Amino acid sequence: MAGQKLLESVRVIESSMLGPAELGSLLADLGADVIKVEPPQGDYGRQMTWPIVKASDGNGENSLLSLHVNRGKKSIAIDLRKPEGVEIYLDLVKGADVVIEAMRPGALAKRGLPFEKMRGVGSRGRRRFRHHGRVSAEKLHGDRVLIVADVEHRHRALAAKMDRSRADQLGH
Repeated sequence: MAGQKLLESVRVIESSMLGPAELGSLLADLGADVIKVEPPQGDYGRQMTWPIVKASDGNGENSLLSLHVNRGKKSIAIDLRKPEGVEIYLDLVKGADVVIEAMRPGALAKRGLPFEKMRGVGSRGRRRFRHHGRVSAEKLHGDRVLIVADVEHRHRALAAKMDRSRADQLGH
């Protein structure tokens, strides 16, 4: 299996911009097929920060930040405010293993894509769709996402370490 990447057979649908977009890039780095869903006008991050660079073919411009957080991804522009856009999104979800959704809480449901509907579609069967955690209803962006993720990670790591220590003490 030389040359095979860890997540080569995994398909990811990503509906996020900026901070959470880095997660999709990390999955793409590991071989996942990541499809970024953007609004019809495109991701505002393309023009948000300096420096802005021209595409190698001369068509279009992107910020270096946008190029970095979207590396390795395919993208598609879909208007989720229209029924045909919702159907296209559901078709993408049907073939996905993972959906990364970092819109405001309830935004997809308002567009006809509630959690229950997306959870019920698809044939791949390995997926789980879930909003969870104590901050799942909050608007998180940028550094706040990274801080919350780091705190949660450290908490879980500490709990696991304590469990191992207790098991060692009990001779298990």
